Amino acid sequence: QDTYMGSGVSRSHHNHWEHNINPTYRRVGLDSQGQGNISSVTAHHDIIKNKSLSGIPYRIALKLVDMGFIWREQIIWEKPNPMPENIEDRVRQSAEYVLHFTNNGKYKFHPESFMVKTKDGGLRLDNQVWVIPSEPKKGHTATFPRRLVERLLLAVTDKGDTVFDPFLGSGTMLEVCLDTERKFIGCDINRQFIEDAVKMVKSRKLMTLNAYYC
Repeated sequence: QDTYMGSGVSRSHHNHWEHNINPTYRRVGLDSQGQGNISSVTAHHDIIKNKSLSGIPYRIALKLVDMGFIWREQIIWEKPNPMPENIEDRVRQSAEYVLHFTNNGKYKFHPESFMVKTKDGGLRLDNQVWVIPSEPKKGHTATFPRRLVERLLLAVTDKGDTVFDPFLGSGTMLEVCLDTERKFIGCDINRQFIEDAVKMVKSRKLMTLNAYYC
């Protein structure tokens, strides 16, 4: 989901993704290690003004296209139960983006995962906008519903494939991989999230588990 500059939602202690890609968009307020804005109140930018959308999904998408990736589609996840916002001059944010990229024109895709029933009882590929309720989890602010994750995962992977999730979070992707016989590699900047994931995997008494902490 995109964020508004100055909204106070910028995370501390993480590298701003454009800091090492395009110096034009460098954020001010970096610490000596080049970490992201460490203020818990607001964020500042050389170009983007406060109250403006940061355009993060689009910046990432256009950069990947410039790097040679193929942008196949954009799915919009519409949440009928979005988080409440204290706003008076715009509509509530109720949608997030799923950006599908490949590194070549031929890629694994199982259309049956995206099929929906028609009025006459047949099947067709779904539309671009998916309405799926969010599923809040205690201790996590940016969770994805299992239905969304599973649908996407089954469309582009097979049993035995390895899935990498660089933002482990509440572990929804990990759970879906375990339930659908996919191998999983995940990481997160939050050590507690890693520990919670390890406990969850151990509770299932699986054969192989490697956990590393930095």
